[in-house]
Amino acid sequence: MSQPAANSKVIRFGLFELDLESRELRKAGIRIKLHEQPFLILDMLLKRPGVIVPREELKKKLWSEDTFVDFDLSLNSAVKKLRQALSDDSDNPRYIETLYRRGYRFIGSVNGAAGGATHNTENPAVAPSIDQITVPPALEHASAPWWRRAYTLYAVAVLVLLGLIAGLGLLLPARPPKVLGYTQITHDGLAKGEISTDGERLYFMELQGSHFVVSQVSVAGGDTSVVPTPSENSVLNDVASDGSDLHPMLPAWNREPRECCGTWTSDGKYFLFQSFREGRSNIWALPEKSSWWSRGNPPLQVTNGPLSFYSPAPSRDGKRIFATGAQPRGELIRYDNKSGFVPYLEGISASDLAFSIAGNWIAYVSVPERQLWKCKIDGSQRRQLTFDSITVGLPRWSPDGTQIVFMAQTPTSGWRAYVISSDGTRLRELIPGAQAGYDPGWSPDGKSIVLTLNDAGTPSASDAGPGLVIFDVSSGKLSPLPGGRQLFSPRWSPDGRHIAAITHDSQKLMLFDRDAQQWQVLVTLPIGYPSWSRDGQYIYFDTTLTEDANLFRVRISDRKLERLVSLKGMSRLWADLGAWTGLAPNDSPLLIRDISSQEIYAIEWQH
Repeated sequence: MSQPAANSKVIRFGLFELDLESRELRKAGIRIKLHEQPFLILDMLLKRPGVIVPREELKKKLWSEDTFVDFDLSLNSAVKKLRQALSDDSDNPRYIETLYRRGYRFIGSVNGAAGGATHNTENPAVAPSIDQITVPPALEHASAPWWRRAYTLYAVAVLVLLGLIAGLGLLLPARPPKVLGYTQITHDGLAKGEISTDGERLYFMELQGSHFVVSQVSVAGGDTSVVPTPSENSVLNDVASDGSDLHPMLPAWNREPRECCGTWTSDGKYFLFQSFREGRSNIWALPEKSSWWSRGNPPLQVTNGPLSFYSPAPSRDGKRIFATGAQPRGELIRYDNKSGFVPYLEGISASDLAFSIAGNWIAYVSVPERQLWKCKIDGSQRRQLTFDSITVGLPRWSPDGTQIVFMAQTPTSGWRAYVISSDGTRLRELIPGAQAGYDPGWSPDGKSIVLTLNDAGTPSASDAGPGLVIFDVSSGKLSPLPGGRQLFSPRWSPDGRHIAAITHDSQKLMLFDRDAQQWQVLVTLPIGYPSWSRDGQYIYFDTTLTEDANLFRVRISDRKLERLVSLKGMSRLWADLGAWTGLAPNDSPLLIRDISSQEIYAIEWQH
């Protein structure tokens, strides 16, 4: 029978330690919540490592004779909670082994020794280690037999060889992880965000209709269900550490730094994250250990298309990575008063449509590439105007149709304003050196452009720049718009008298009278993508991220608000700038239905 672990009030195994006096379980010094019954089970198992502790003995320890419970079910539940605290897997255990109908056995290393093989120098039945044997002086200098000297030389040679092999292993780069296969977990087709797991289920953000919910699904796959939450739009949050030792993990690794959403594997050997390169997002793994001669091993690529993969979440046993695999695609639809929603520009996956003043050309952003294109009003004569070095959003035609202004971000910069000739030549920054440039739009005479010169749509925007400004095209002069520091998404009216904008919290639609130099509240609602009607009598907008999303329009003359159509339950394409809406030349509303392939996959990997 194995001997108990060392007679200490603290029993250590792996990264864990069980303090018998304070009755606490700690992992790497951090306290892990553990209830009374799982604590007692762990205490019994650790004191007899490698030995089967019968279920009956555990029951007697946990419950008195006059207790009336379903012992088997309650014991199974207590062991399950213990495994969760230890991040252990019953199918592939590192610490607690189940012997069916018999009991449980601790199979890990206790106090640094293998289960059931702990040293106890106070027990005479345990042989002393070689370091504890005292060699008599007379024998210490005696000549050893030739075979003993040969054996010693052989052992030394073996140790040297093993050292060389180990050193060579440190010099070699880490072996690339190998993907063994993919399994689709979800099948509902809805847009998804961050993923977390408790080992048995996956929890993730999901866009249902026009608002976010927290959904769940078994790690084995199947139907999804919504987790009830108190708020209308819910998100998953991770618990942060104390914030000390803040430093970049991948300095100068990617000349186009677009990394996100990292997490550690349960064994701490890899840091998983997503990186956007060459028009696609993939999962990468950064090894925790580095070679002695280098500053660190480079990240290793795990996935390689054809889908883009986001939001990695490792399984508890480290054998799988759960991630969202997506192929974004949008279907343009137009709302008709008589027919309802009908297809528009069929066969083109696009967003952010802008129509020339003459109404014969369309500028649009391709999905998923997010490049600037143009085509005739019937979809013919399509031509790409920008290429992979930038990502484009919200184009606007100049009144004379010769230029297009838009916002774009490069791999090394945030959103800034750009302008390009309508034939695809002379691409340039609108305001060289500006740190930001959102949602630029032309004045009706084409002499000026209104835009936001700070981080649009955030509460801190007013502290980061001038907000709304008017840029004089000929002189390059910037004129801040009075009272516009906390506003974004400016829209110039067709007659040039008014400028509409949204407050930074997206809760109010504001109207600026250029003659009176004053702002007025036009509508108080969650506002998305305002658009002027061709005659300047109305502003159309949608209420986004609400339980009952709708398309509205408000009349400028008397502030009359009119609901046009409900968007509740519609699956809309959600991109970098939200879910886009706009107007066709006849003022009929345009939207984008989400027809993307976006599901959670389990990536089987070997590392």
